[in-house]
Amino acid sequence: MATQLIAFTLDEQQYALPLHSVRRVTRSVEITALAKAPAIVLGIIDLQGEMVPVISMRERLGFSEPDPSLTDQMIIAETAKRSVALLVNSVTGVIEREPEEITAAEDIVPGAKYVQGMARLGDGILFIYNLENFLSVQEQRQLGRLLARAVSQT
Repeated sequence: MATQLIAFTLDEQQYALPLHSVRRVTRSVEITALAKAPAIVLGIIDLQGEMVPVISMRERLGFSEPDPSLTDQMIIAETAKRSVALLVNSVTGVIEREPEEITAAEDIVPGAKYVQGMARLGDGILFIYNLENFLSVQEQRQLGRLLARAVSQT
């Protein structure tokens, strides 16, 4: 059975998430800073009354975070613990790949925590990310405390 992925770009590189983890895609909105948040957290957004942390994939991958652009988009996704928003340049669409077309990250880069697999595209390689591993246990706890505090103050 084919795996459905939502593909997006970050600084000219193609990435993807499993479609089943994505709630929706929206234009970028104003991000409110969250004091003492882990470096990977850009801040929070209010999504219809729900405080959703905005996660920087660039920070996690070791890239610098450019100033937000009016053309940026946000992918609202679900992890086992919470909803998160990912700030990306653009969402390019939904693609399907057969299991044999996806190479497990461990087969290429042993110890890769954030990438669950890779697939070939006509113009390059698509890195498929695993959001469940994107935040460390310590970052999850710290973020949980900060979000609880932010919600209690509203």
